[in-house]
Amino acid sequence: MNFRRIPIIIIMIGTFGIVTGCGKNIKEPLEKLVEEETERADVENVSTENLEAELKKYTPIDYKLLKQNHEILEENICNNPQSVYSNAYLCEQLNDMINLTKEAIDKSEYDVAVCAEYFLFDFNDDGINEYVVSFSGFIWSGSAGNTVRIYQKKEDGNLEKIYNVTVQLKGFKHEYWPIAVLKEKTNGYYDFVLPWTNNRIWQFDEEKNKYDSSE
Repeated sequence: MNFRRIPIIIIMIGTFGIVTGCGKNIKEPLEKLVEEETERADVENVSTENLEAELKKYTPIDYKLLKQNHEILEENICNNPQSVYSNAYLCEQLNDMINLTKEAIDKSEYDVAVCAEYFLFDFNDDGINEYVVSFSGFIWSGSAGNTVRIYQKKEDGNLEKIYNVTVQLKGFKHEYWPIAVLKEKTNGYYDFVLPWTNNRIWQFDEEKNKYDSSE
C-alpha cells in the first residue's frame, strides 16, 4: 500500500520512545541517529521545538473533502491513550508482542524501548469496545509509520485481530494523529479513515473477518 509520505523528521520522532512517557529520554546514541537521518534527507533548520509548527502545513485527514460524500460519526477516536502495560488483560492477550519487544530491547546496544498504548471504540455497536492498539518505537516503527492493530473480544474471552497495518499514527509524546469513524457501516461495522492515507476508507470484510481497504 502506498501511503502518503511525510517529512523524514516526523518519522524519526515517531520511531523512538519509552514505555512510560512514550517519547522522552532519548539518549545520545539515538540523538546521533536522528541527526544523521536529518542530514541524509537534506532537512535543514528543523528543531524539535518547531516540529509541531511544521506539521500544521500538512493535513492527516482532509475532513472538508471527506464530508462532501460521507457523514462522520467521530472525527477522532484517538484522544485518550492508555498504556497497554497498565491493563493486565491486554498484557496477557498481547503476550507474544510484549515478549518479542522485551527480547529485542535486551539485545539492543542502545537504551531504547517501545511505547504501547491503546484506545477503545465500539466498531460494531454490540456494546463491547474493540481495542485499537498502537505499538511504536524500535522494532515496531519504520519509514511507513508504526504498528496499529484492532482487536475484538470473542465469546471465549480471548482477543481476535481484525485489523493490522503500519501507518503514521503516533505523534509527539502521548499525542496521536486522528482516526475518523464514519456513520456508514459495512457488514455491521463502522467504516473508518486513518491519518496520512489520502482519506482512504477501510471497511469490514465479512469473508476475511477483518477490515480491508475499500480501494
